[in-house]
Amino acid sequence: AWKASTLLSRLGGLETARREVTARQMLNAELAMKEAVDSKSTPEKQVEYLVHIDIDELFYTGENSVIPHFTWLRDQGIDHMTYANHEG
Repeated sequence: AWKASTLLSRLGGLETARREVTARQMLNAELAMKEAVDSKSTPEKQVEYLVHIDIDELFYTGENSVIPHFTWLRDQGIDHMTYANHEG
């Protein structure tokens, strides 16, 4: 999927992306954003919120699901949220 990326050449190509964590994060974020935008044409798969976290991070809400959290955000009219990252 990265081969179709508009960022790939600016990041130094596929070999750099395989080596550099930051390059992979940027490419994955670009891909996720494209998927989210494209999902608008398929209502049952529509993305309302996109959370970008590293593989070693946990998104914890205190519930058994993130759905109540994101439902509350939507009901409050919140379309952008910044979360604190607590390092171990």
